Amino acid sequence: MDFFYVPLTVDDPQTDEASILDVLTDMWRKELSSDLMLLNYYEMLPISYSSTILNVHQGQVELAVHRNQAVVMLAQKLTFLKSSHFPHHVLAVVQGAQIERQLALLSRYSYVTLPAERRKNLRVNMEGRFEAVIQFGSIKITGTVHDLSIAGIAVNSGQLCLVEEGTPGKITFTYNGKTTSAKVKLMRFSDDAGMRKYIVSLELDAINERNVYQIIMLREHEIIQKLRDQVERQLL
Repeated sequence: MDFFYVPLTVDDPQTDEASILDVLTDMWRKELSSDLMLLNYYEMLPISYSSTILNVHQGQVELAVHRNQAVVMLAQKLTFLKSSHFPHHVLAVVQGAQIERQLALLSRYSYVTLPAERRKNLRVNMEGRFEAVIQFGSIKITGTVHDLSIAGIAVNSGQLCLVEEGTPGKITFTYNGKTTSAKVKLMRFSDDAGMRKYIVSLELDAINERNVYQIIMLREHEIIQKLRDQVERQLL
């Protein structure tokens, strides 16, 4: 999963769901201004389009949605709702989505917090497309890049090295013939199936910042094109 969310209870689950449905119903009836936005994450890239409420009936909400959104909603079986009328982000279960007709049906609503929404910088999934070497003093770690932003990078490695959080170091990687080097600081790490993900902050000079920015923009274009291709295949 390219994202995570934290469940949030304001009153109790039943009361929260009822209050969310009240807002959606009032928007549908035009008693509230309609500013509903849907949000999903596709390979860490936020996919967010406005949506129109077509009907509310027995806890189910029918929406007109963008095709790109519908494809991701159908695959993930959930979506997040954003509106100035909600005190927090809302998680909704996707009962179904029709890509060609650009429709979606939602149910089961709850408040959540989305840590990804607090990020100041776009982060993209690099799918281990290139290697990086992190040097913490005498400790040298080689791995593949999992994700990247201007502010930080995550590297997957089979080397389970003991490095304390906050340890400074240096990272080097080459992509499309351009080598990027930067000072780093270990933020945290996590282990899964014999692999360790090292998450480090980046301290970039102007040249290396431009290199990283170009990588991110290229990857963003690739992800969007992949989503468009997926939409086209679904419409065949």
